[in-house]
Amino acid sequence: MNETNKDIRLYYWFSFLVGFYVANGTAVLFARQLGLEFSQIFTLTGVYMLMFILFEIPTGAFADLIGRKKTVMLGCLMLTAAAIASGASNNFGQLFSLPLNSGVANA
Repeated sequence: MNETNKDIRLYYWFSFLVGFYVANGTAVLFARQLGLEFSQIFTLTGVYMLMFILFEIPTGAFADLIGRKKTVMLGCLMLTAAAIASGASNNFGQLFSLPLNSGVANA
């Protein structure tokens, strides 16, 4: 197996494991425990999806400028920061900034 195939395979595994985010199944339960209404929870989800769509092309261009490896590492750092911040959040206002960060990081 040459180096390129190895890198591609490694990236596919990485993408699968990042997409296999266990907290997705418990996010609604966590938000409900904080006292959020379902409309607020779906607003957070909608903002996340909107950020993901809006930043898909700009982050691709950014990756072309600085390199894919650096961009993936930066995205992972942003996702880690968002995960830590979500655990420390206590209300809707604090949680609202997280989909902005996560959407950009996943794009």
